[in-house]
Amino acid sequence: MRTSVNLLFLFTFVFVFATQAQKQSDSLRLLYKNADSDSVRVHLLHKLYQQEDSVEHASKALELSKEINYKPGVALSLLDLGRWYYFAGREDVSLNYLIQSVKIAEQIGDKEVLKGAYRYIGFIYRPHEPYKAKEYYEKSLKLCQETEDELAASYIYSALGNIYEGINEGTSYTADASHKMALDYYLKSLKIREKKGSPSEIASSLNETARMYDQLGRYDKGMQLKLRGLQVAERIGDKNNIVFISNLLGNDFANRFQEYDKAIKYQMKAYELGRSVSNNYELLFDICKSVGTC
Repeated sequence: MRTSVNLLFLFTFVFVFATQAQKQSDSLRLLYKNADSDSVRVHLLHKLYQQEDSVEHASKALELSKEINYKPGVALSLLDLGRWYYFAGREDVSLNYLIQSVKIAEQIGDKEVLKGAYRYIGFIYRPHEPYKAKEYYEKSLKLCQETEDELAASYIYSALGNIYEGINEGTSYTADASHKMALDYYLKSLKIREKKGSPSEIASSLNETARMYDQLGRYDKGMQLKLRGLQVAERIGDKNNIVFISNLLGNDFANRFQEYDKAIKYQMKAYELGRSVSNNYELLFDICKSVGTC
């Protein structure tokens, strides 16, 4: 009976969410149809791109912006295309669009576009050229501070933390020193997100900050943050994060604290939920192995 009720609630939630999203898209299309200028249409296409994650809207906005020689629209549309191709795994195409966006945005002094473009260029460079990525992150951070955009700054602090978390190999940084710097950036990000971020952003910051406490041997503090992260994930019904964090907690209780009863509790929670919502078989294998070990 409980399963049927839960499924009914889930289907109702999905239907309501989808209906609201469709209404927003329909409203934007109506505004687009009745807009009295092409520059307004460009910004409505940008909003449609955000609403529907559609590369077609971004491409149409770029085409229209070029037709009317509307440079703010060109810079914004190039950024949207750069974002879209980044998440599509086409980093070469993404970087080309982002560099074009930066060139125009710098000419017209568009700080809003530059904040995003610098950040995404940093994302692209980070795995292979972390110091070059750091330069772009710092450019973005400076603009965030100038425009008092704290939430955007939290993304940069997190990204800088990612760099220092992984750069100690082959550099003058010791692992301990780089992890302390990473922790400092993660704490700055967490402080902002706890004031202004969404629950998923807070959970993300809690997870990465806990990871650094673990790296520095401060396991009790790491445990506290993971437990808070689990509470946040449960409050918003984020099943994938519930599975992921429960698995981490189970491993911690087993391997670091030898509290096997608590470990079993979290591992079984991860197992029961994980097999129903996750097709990440590597994670499920790890959970099953941990349960057997406990």
